[in-house]
Amino acid sequence: MDQRLAKDRAAHIYGSARGSGDTEDERINSGALLRRLLRYFTPFRSQLLGVLALLVVSALTQAAGPALIGRAIDVYIAGKDSPGLAQTMILLLGIYLAGVAAAHADIRQGPVALARLF
Repeated sequence: MDQRLAKDRAAHIYGSARGSGDTEDERINSGALLRRLLRYFTPFRSQLLGVLALLVVSALTQAAGPALIGRAIDVYIAGKDSPGLAQTMILLLGIYLAGVAAAHADIRQGPVALARLF
């Protein structure tokens, strides 16, 4: 019984499987639904794009850290290049500080932008 209800609910939301007699017009058009949903977000476009940009910066800085550490180990520590290692560590510190700043701003701005939506 529960499986049938779940299947009926999924068919109602996503449209039934092909060959079940439903026409394309009876199914929910995902593109139209997405466009309608995006219209609600247009007054908040700048805030949402700002939050998205901060999220991307935060993710990129988190990904750059291990890459720089790997390069420091493979190139500068293995090659016994102290000035290159120091330069890489200063760059790593700057990247981590930028990531912390972006994450902090994202944490502060994200809920504000979402609160304005509702």
